[in-house]
Amino acid sequence: MKYALAPRQVAFGLFQLSDLVVGAQTSLSVATYLHQETQNPRYAPSAVLAKMVADGRTGIDVGKGYYDYEGVSTQDARACADKAFSAVYLAQEKLEPLFELPDHRDP
Repeated sequence: MKYALAPRQVAFGLFQLSDLVVGAQTSLSVATYLHQETQNPRYAPSAVLAKMVADGRTGIDVGKGYYDYEGVSTQDARACADKAFSAVYLAQEKLEPLFELPDHRDP
């Protein structure tokens, strides 16, 4: 995912974002809510996500999520993520003009 979005300078893949920012329990809660409200099987939470939460693999705060963060403090991981997000933001500001489309609206 992060390589597919490389022109937009994405710093993390979806699973890394889940571990660092959202957390598996939040993802599971959102998927469960969407599934209950819409009754659409497309929004049913995945068995993998439910097992991760049941096993306590909820993200960086507990040291395990989609990835293992053994030996990395939560504070260090969040500081690293903050630096990466800042770098992406600054790079995106510089790259934004390269991806702008001409304005085709009528005057």
